[in-house]
Amino acid sequence: MPAKSGSVVHWLLCASFLAPYLWFTLPHLSLPGPFFDETYTALPSFLFLDALGIGLDHVREIGLDWHAYHGPTEALLLTPLLALFGVRIEVLRAFAVLGGAATLLLTYRFCRDCFHDTLTAWACCLLLSTYFVFFVSATRFGMLTGSVLLVFQSGALLFFLRWRRGAGLPSLCLGCLCCGAALSSRSWFLFSLAALAAVGTVYFAKPVLLSVRRAPRRAILIGILGLLSFLAGWSPFFLRPARVAELRSAAVQRLPRTPDGVDNSDYLGNLKRRLRQVCRLPKKDHLVEKCFQTPPDRRRSPPWSRILLLLAHGWLLGSCRLAGGRVPVRLRLFPLTFTACFLAASPFAATVLQDDHLLPVVPFLAMTLALSLTDAVDRLFKVLPLARRNVIAGAVVLLIGGMAPPAFPARLRSPHGLAPLCSPAAYALNDWLLAEGATHPCLIDRGLQYNLEFLSAGRIFPVRAFAPEFVADPEGFPRLVRDAAIRYVLYDEGDADTPARRGLREAAAAAGKELRLLRGFPDPDGSPAISVYEAAPLRARPEPPPDFVDYRG
Repeated sequence: MPAKSGSVVHWLLCASFLAPYLWFTLPHLSLPGPFFDETYTALPSFLFLDALGIGLDHVREIGLDWHAYHGPTEALLLTPLLALFGVRIEVLRAFAVLGGAATLLLTYRFCRDCFHDTLTAWACCLLLSTYFVFFVSATRFGMLTGSVLLVFQSGALLFFLRWRRGAGLPSLCLGCLCCGAALSSRSWFLFSLAALAAVGTVYFAKPVLLSVRRAPRRAILIGILGLLSFLAGWSPFFLRPARVAELRSAAVQRLPRTPDGVDNSDYLGNLKRRLRQVCRLPKKDHLVEKCFQTPPDRRRSPPWSRILLLLAHGWLLGSCRLAGGRVPVRLRLFPLTFTACFLAASPFAATVLQDDHLLPVVPFLAMTLALSLTDAVDRLFKVLPLARRNVIAGAVVLLIGGMAPPAFPARLRSPHGLAPLCSPAAYALNDWLLAEGATHPCLIDRGLQYNLEFLSAGRIFPVRAFAPEFVADPEGFPRLVRDAAIRYVLYDEGDADTPARRGLREAAAAAGKELRLLRGFPDPDGSPAISVYEAAPLRARPEPPPDFVDYRG
């Protein structure tokens, strides 16, 4: 938010970087879908809605594991919006977009207060909303990747900075509360916590030690209040103690090697992979690569974007040895220090080394790029007045920000080429199942279970036949095919074969039944997307006439 609410200039600057961000993200509200990971994080909202007593008495305890990657923070914040505007996918996506916009405003205020330079703050946010495609696509798709996480991280930075500059105990408590809420949202905020601890040691150690020496009792009391505030923000994660115990045992089992093959003991190898992921972040379109079957155009991640990012870090490090500059050296090193500490902690993983885990460091990459650009313009054109240098720096920032792929927003408006997980056929399937009273359909392919639970507001309870434990159960599919009322939902993927599909066919054949098509749900272009089958008795073949001769041999 602007430093002075009545300043027209600051509001115009905020509008200048919010406008392109909203232009990129708002088309996502009407994108076909939903994507199943969007609905996954929002499902606990139904439990809170039911607790509020707004008529969702049919809601059971949704079988959702609040595991280390998806916490309940988003669901708690989303609940009032769903209560006001209804259970709609547009509400869920608008919530993620608002989180991205709030992150931009908080980042702008933090950069102004930290660097004491409006141009650097504006350049950082404009680059974040245009040049860093990963930030735009990830916050547009924020219920999966952590749009709310960025809001709390930006808020924590701002409150800690104010506390450091004498704002008092409330700012410290609010900063700790934001850190706890961010950790309750996503477990990979642990990387940010490690970086914040390292940065705090560098920038806050001396005043903290002085305060401890002067008033030790007061310092201990402040530490206890900060810890309690952090635990208060983290408390939603502990709403299910049994799940916490499972996480603790799973974490111990996954320390050497995760089930997905990540070797946590290979620190250098994982660090190299993280560095390669960082170089891809500026032009990585998270949504396109997640939801589109066709691989993204390689031109979306051009080499110059990586070169520019490397040059920015090199320039900022080199300029620290030079005197002068609009931003002091100590402050110019802040984003570099945070990024280095974050990457040093990031090679450890509980599942896989995903690009999503690096989302908290993207604002700091934008800060580094903005500081490098403004500092380079100041030093290269130092003979010019400050006003002209600001104009040149602003023009360079606009030029770089305008290098976003031109097909980026157009691809969002196209419903063609979407993966089945993001097909609009899910809406029609949900309505048909409710109309038929088939509230316990059997899902043979993964991906639709959360869509149906969300779109039906908890009235559909899918049977997850694709789960490994279900496939391994020798009585699983035979028990299902004996129930004539069960409906089987499959994706139309040609000749694709899975253990669940084979198990269903074998169980139906053993019971003397066949899978009979009941209804198909196509994509907007007419191509088949989802089909619903029933297990019906084999139809008796008609007897051939007496004089029939089979010439097929």
